[in-house]
Amino acid sequence: MFFDRLDQLAEIAKRTNFAIFVLSPDEPNLQAIIKQAFPNATIINPSEKGKIDIAEIRQLIAGTRTKQSSKRFVIINHADTILEAAQNALLKLLEEPKNHYHFLLLTSQPSLLLPTILSRGQLFVLRKNFRLDTPPKVTSEVLELAKRLLIAQPADLYQIAAEITAKKDRARDLALSVTATAIELSYKSFFKTNNLKFLAKLPNLLQLHHNLYANGHVKLHIIADLC
Repeated sequence: MFFDRLDQLAEIAKRTNFAIFVLSPDEPNLQAIIKQAFPNATIINPSEKGKIDIAEIRQLIAGTRTKQSSKRFVIINHADTILEAAQNALLKLLEEPKNHYHFLLLTSQPSLLLPTILSRGQLFVLRKNFRLDTPPKVTSEVLELAKRLLIAQPADLYQIAAEITAKKDRARDLALSVTATAIELSYKSFFKTNNLKFLAKLPNLLQLHHNLYANGHVKLHIIADLC
């Protein structure tokens, strides 16, 4: 799902127990908005080494064992820096949700989170960072390529990239349309089937679309991002 303004984050967070926000935690005014909306929140940041280790998560888990009668918010900035062992520990906490606790993970690189964590939360993407230029009417060419992209094995991506870049002047627009359509199909397929394989590809598709939007006019860049 997409949201357009930083001040919408607080309202979204209050409606879900576990939300993953795809945006930069360093967005201007974001931390001020968080402090105002959640003055008593537990906020976890990377250490001086740039990582969030298992000790931090264990301390968080210990804190959730205390009974709470009101909503409590836990905010993890730069969640992509959580070490794998710490992510596994966090996953156990998310699998046994505590009453009144709401977890917010902020990350600009959701693909670095474990697929099992991604499947537990609701993904919210700041639209300005991941612009989706979905055409008003998806052509059969775009739809077919998007479907192939969703189920592609690594070796298949070279063929898809070659077909797109062969369009020369249309290559960038076609790549944007294909990735935007694949993202939409990924969401719809997951909510329809609840199959994790569709959600697992979503962060990479979002990053791919963003990279193509920023730099996709270069043929080699399109190939590199797809492959």
